[in-house]
Amino acid sequence: MELAGTSAGTLVRRIRYRCPDLRRTFVYLTNEMNLPPGLIAFLYRVRWNIEKAFDETKNRFREQKSRASSATAKTNHARFVCLAYNLTLLMETLLAKLKADASCEVITELEQLRERLEGAARESVQKEVNYLQSHRERMDYGTAKKKGEPLGSGAMESTCRQYQTRFKRTGQFWSQTGDEALMCLETFRRNGRWHCLFPHAQPLDPSKN
Repeated sequence: MELAGTSAGTLVRRIRYRCPDLRRTFVYLTNEMNLPPGLIAFLYRVRWNIEKAFDETKNRFREQKSRASSATAKTNHARFVCLAYNLTLLMETLLAKLKADASCEVITELEQLRERLEGAARESVQKEVNYLQSHRERMDYGTAKKKGEPLGSGAMESTCRQYQTRFKRTGQFWSQTGDEALMCLETFRRNGRWHCLFPHAQPLDPSKN
């Protein structure tokens, strides 16, 4: 810490702080003469984190300004934005842990969250806990990623939609036996294995199906 004068004749403090985590040196200027240097550096760090959080919130949710007019409406708007930001951050953290094969840790955190909730919110979290516990063995995302398998359900949902479009056209009715037989044929065709059933047949052109 050292005192530094200005051209206007105002006395300020120059504080140098070495961050052990980042291994960087920061320099702060302040007109506060009584607080310890370490506390000044801590306050600057907290303020920076708050400003960074607001900047990230504005960029993520495109909330450049409040469209409310009254002070109460502006306060509520800010609260909803903060709530949305915190929920998004929580979900991203939990998803990252799931992809890192830390499903047990995710379940534990949700159980801890459940204990602080009541009513419908508690039941909703418990429902998610039950789902994760029931499907824990299926959440081996690390192995799936190594095999090049998709981690999301988008590909499967898209395939199911295409099947539905194929078998649920106007005027079409199928028995379970007939539907399963057609689905088997359609699956062979989509996987490029039609020749396994009909070696003598010419390769199918999907664009003409």
